[in-house]
Amino acid sequence: MYKFKEILLAKQASLMVVIVLSIALGAALATNWSQHAYVSDRQAFAQNQPAETPVTPQQKSVLVAMEDAFTSIAKQVEPSVVNIQAERTIKPVQNPQQPGQFRFRGPGRDDNGDPFSEFFRFFDQQPQMPSPRGRASAGGTGVIVDPRGYILTNNHVVEGFDRLRVTLFDDKDSRELNAKVVGTDPMSDLAVIKVDAGRPLPAAKLGSSERTQVGQWAIAIGNPLGFESTLTVGVVSAKGRELQGVGGQRNSYRNLIQTDAAINPGNSGGPLVNINGEVVGINVAIASPGGSGSIGIGFAIPVDTAKSVVRDLIQTGKVTRGWLGVSIQQMNSEDMNRFYGVRDGVLVADFTGTGSPARRAGMQPEDIIVRFNGKPIKAMGELQDAVSAVEPGKSVPVVVVRNRKEVTLQVTVGKMDPQVAMGPRPNPGGPGGNNSDEAPQSAPAQTSKFGMTVTGITAAVAERLGLTDTTGVVVTEVEQGSAADEAGVQSGDVILKANGRNIRSMSDYTAAIRGLSDKDSVLLRVRSGQTNRMVTVKPLE
Repeated sequence: MYKFKEILLAKQASLMVVIVLSIALGAALATNWSQHAYVSDRQAFAQNQPAETPVTPQQKSVLVAMEDAFTSIAKQVEPSVVNIQAERTIKPVQNPQQPGQFRFRGPGRDDNGDPFSEFFRFFDQQPQMPSPRGRASAGGTGVIVDPRGYILTNNHVVEGFDRLRVTLFDDKDSRELNAKVVGTDPMSDLAVIKVDAGRPLPAAKLGSSERTQVGQWAIAIGNPLGFESTLTVGVVSAKGRELQGVGGQRNSYRNLIQTDAAINPGNSGGPLVNINGEVVGINVAIASPGGSGSIGIGFAIPVDTAKSVVRDLIQTGKVTRGWLGVSIQQMNSEDMNRFYGVRDGVLVADFTGTGSPARRAGMQPEDIIVRFNGKPIKAMGELQDAVSAVEPGKSVPVVVVRNRKEVTLQVTVGKMDPQVAMGPRPNPGGPGGNNSDEAPQSAPAQTSKFGMTVTGITAAVAERLGLTDTTGVVVTEVEQGSAADEAGVQSGDVILKANGRNIRSMSDYTAAIRGLSDKDSVLLRVRSGQTNRMVTVKPLE
């Protein structure tokens, strides 16, 4: 009995050994196979790849030269870049949610429901928590532009603060100095402040933003998030960018330089420089959805704009701009280009203010400005900057295209009045607007085309709309989603011209559109409120 059991146990043990050995052998075979397959795959992959070649001495020398260039720029420019700490006294106000409790109203802007306020606030100065003493601070950057201690920065870095402290980072000393505001210019979002260091300071060299090209190196230097003397590298991504009405600013940013060099809060007011160490822009903004930080879309104010602002602020403490006295439009449609026979330029839609310099010089509505004071004009921002840079009272040549021919006018530039510089805007709620509860009283004859209904102007209609005469035809209705609606035509607009033909009555308008097919566009000159403009109405596809 026991012997049988011993034999049985011995056989079971032998069987277990065989099973264990089989498993081990299988694992070893599987491992060897997988390793073999891995090696085979690597060999096959390697055979299909080009042979690796070492970096040549010539290639390495190029990389070293590039490193040396960036190092040289840092040594050249960083001493002229300063850190700005702005402080202001804040008053506690009672918290309406918790009576008896107080909160601090810190620096920054009241967004008033502006959907762009969060977007703008992120690249604006970053206020810190108020101290128990009731003071709040924010940081920014500036660049020394004059050895006497004049520093250029953004207006939003210093606006609304009562104390400024500047930290220098040149080789001679690194210390904090009190600074005073020399002058500010909210329209360009630039400001000049000054420190007294008791010695000449290293000033940055100002380059040319006009000669700066897309694709060139762009180096941003500043104090992002409080990290002093930070240098980031990228390229000029684009030029001529516009940011309309961002953060409730008093003037929209225009003609900006776009870069992918990392810019973050605290970089505001710092320089954007080229490979020669020349300042080509003043960093002002980033696009950062959701406040996520730099995503490679930053903006800088062109240094050519900053030069004239700095000059005026240092000399007089304020900026004096030239004024042309025109309301302008971009040539932004093929139909408009074809009608006027001009590819580039800016259309004169109307005259603004009293005693328009352009009108006195003989300029006419629908002239296309193609050159101003010797500079080619392709966009509205270019014209606005060119005019602003001219000293009031100076006479300059202006080339316009009129009836497909170039005409040169000599215009004596006026002085800009900020109240009329941009011209009157249409008032949707007033005469000529489309917010009236009742449609204008109409004359008997009506014509409907492009999704809009027009009628002749009777004395009753003129009185209703606040018109001084009965010339033209009035739009009484615009169908939502129609061609006219897409073009921006509004109920109450008065049509003065159609495809170059003067419209004095319904018969003129009917004759002007009679030959148009359903695929033809029409170029209208309309009066909205007190402002004239050109509108291209194009049939919807």
